[in-house]
Amino acid sequence: MDFQNMAYMWSNYTLLLYFGIIASCYIICVFCKNQYIQFGVYKKKIQVSLLFTGLILIFFKGFGTAGRDLRSGYYMNFLSATSMDDFRDKSTEIGYRVLNVIIRNITDQYWVFIFIISLLTIIPVLKIVKKYWNKIDGPLTILLFVSVFYISGFSPLRAYLASSIALFAFDAMVEKNAKKAFIWIVISMCFHISMAFLFLPYIFCFFKIFNKKFIVASLVILFLLFYIERNSIVSILAGSERYFNYGLADSIEFGFEQIAYYLPFFIIIYLGRKNNDKNFFKTSFVYLCTGFCFGMLGYIVPIFGRTHVLFLPVIIIAGYYLKFLKNKYITCKWLINFTTILYCMARFWIYIYQYYNLEDIMPYTNIFGWIII
Repeated sequence: MDFQNMAYMWSNYTLLLYFGIIASCYIICVFCKNQYIQFGVYKKKIQVSLLFTGLILIFFKGFGTAGRDLRSGYYMNFLSATSMDDFRDKSTEIGYRVLNVIIRNITDQYWVFIFIISLLTIIPVLKIVKKYWNKIDGPLTILLFVSVFYISGFSPLRAYLASSIALFAFDAMVEKNAKKAFIWIVISMCFHISMAFLFLPYIFCFFKIFNKKFIVASLVILFLLFYIERNSIVSILAGSERYFNYGLADSIEFGFEQIAYYLPFFIIIYLGRKNNDKNFFKTSFVYLCTGFCFGMLGYIVPIFGRTHVLFLPVIIIAGYYLKFLKNKYITCKWLINFTTILYCMARFWIYIYQYYNLEDIMPYTNIFGWIII
């Protein structure tokens, strides 16, 4: 693949493109929310909103060449993936290595690999959204996914692939299926080891001794332990071939940003706590508490800041309780919509402003030669 030699810089046109992707997906889901088309001999119904949203997301991610990791480490790994022995980075998880080797032995075209990774990342999200479609506010769920998780996944492909797979673990926890949840967490770990942290919400969900107070207390203790042992954690990371460049934060600050991220989620599940599905509430509460805890840990040891991708299920959680609140407070539907849209745009703006240069996602480029400067 011929990567363009260019300086990575702020691009207003790329910003407009990203806002356009977000807005288009939301608008499609609003206007085609309950529309279906029949396809094939068996007249299978396909949801129009998710079909066209999926095509947009797969196009810009599957054919895109923006993203620092995509242009460097992942590219070099793919070139070396002629066999398991020749694979360049032996520290990479086995599932991801196997996927590289399989595709590399079929084709040497890197764009094909990126396209397949994109399919495997986006399809699980759409599949879970489709499953919960009648229980969630679909348009707002898609809006939250695209604005918070989609564009931020242009560079760290492997982590977002693992997180999409782990959505099935969340679904299994909602269904109270411990075995199924365990298997999906293990599978996701084969693509990114950080998914092992999902065993924490797994334990909270399936061990009956954990009630809300116990869960909060456990996470507070966990936070304090990590804080006290932060130097030891950094020493372990220093000996890792992959994570040696993650040290302590230059200064430990109070996580107002994380509070702003998670407080709206806690508010909506609190307002919807009397919903009949008590297990969904518990699973949601567990995920949000764990996500907030790891987000705060990111202010102590920066590597924990990257664990936000583990908590992709917040899109389903938010969609579920937003629909409940809109049905309960019918006259306030417009306010709920407006506030959620404002939140999503703020989240996207904070991400793009802080990370556009670190992640090399500006300007947007793709295999067709587009350079959106």
